[in-house]
Amino acid sequence: MNPSTLRRVAAAALVAVTISTSACTATVAPGATSTSASPSTVATTPTATAPTPTPTPTLEADQTAALAAAERYESLMAKVRANPLKYGQYKMIGLLKPIAFDDWIQASLNGVQPWRDKGWHEEGAMTVLTRTVGEASPAADSATQVKVSICKDTRDSAVVDKKGNKVKGQQFPAYLKRTYDMRKAKGSDNFKVWEAAGEEVQGCN
Repeated sequence: MNPSTLRRVAAAALVAVTISTSACTATVAPGATSTSASPSTVATTPTATAPTPTPTPTLEADQTAALAAAERYESLMAKVRANPLKYGQYKMIGLLKPIAFDDWIQASLNGVQPWRDKGWHEEGAMTVLTRTVGEASPAADSATQVKVSICKDTRDSAVVDKKGNKVKGQQFPAYLKRTYDMRKAKGSDNFKVWEAAGEEVQGCN
């Protein structure tokens, strides 16, 4: 397994399954171009009173497609965490193929396996508070790259064992931001997860 694959396997343990309370940062695969383009925030944190309406930034086609693919991955992995035994290895592969590259699919499988082995699952739900999308930029192998961040309030979710007891040391932080490196291969119309990382944040702004 090459170093790039090893990094994605390690990151998946954080993104696809449990996230430790220490912050972690996504890495860029060898040969990729790291960018610091200003992101476009497409949702804001809800407030107790009705906020003053503000214009919603218009996303380009690549930004919209990358965000949609990242959200499909998030939705699928939430279903897997809720019932890991229902989603076996081959079923997960089939569902992930359209939205993740092979190395990240393997990393996601590796992240979920301990949950199946130990009988863990997630109860409750996470609430998406903000979504931030960076500008499209060139990456390795003539691919197009877009960074997507999704920040959630996880206080209504819990990782529990077979008896419904919370698993010590495996709970999500109160607020969790996941940053996805989304890539569209040359000649393809679809963005997929290249790699990702999660970090604990004080709130979703």
